[in-house]
Amino acid sequence: MAWETRGGSGRYYTRSRKVGGRVEREYLGSGPLAELAAAADALEREARALDAAQWREEREALARQRAD
Repeated sequence: MAWETRGGSGRYYTRSRKVGGRVEREYLGSGPLAELAAAADALEREARALDAAQWREEREALARQRAD
C-alpha cells in the first residue's frame, strides 16, 4: 500500500495483496477516493498493530503467571 510516482505524471495510490501465493497490485488512482482508501488502509494497519500488541502483552502476562 503506497503512494507512487512514475514518469513525473503525479502520484497515485496502489494496494498490494497476496492472491493464491502471488502478489497482485491494485491501482486505486489519485483522487479523493484514493485518499479515502489510503486513510482506510492506514486505520486497518493501525488496528492490526494494536491487536498484535495486545496479543503480545497477554502472552507475556500468561508467561509471567506460569513462571511464578
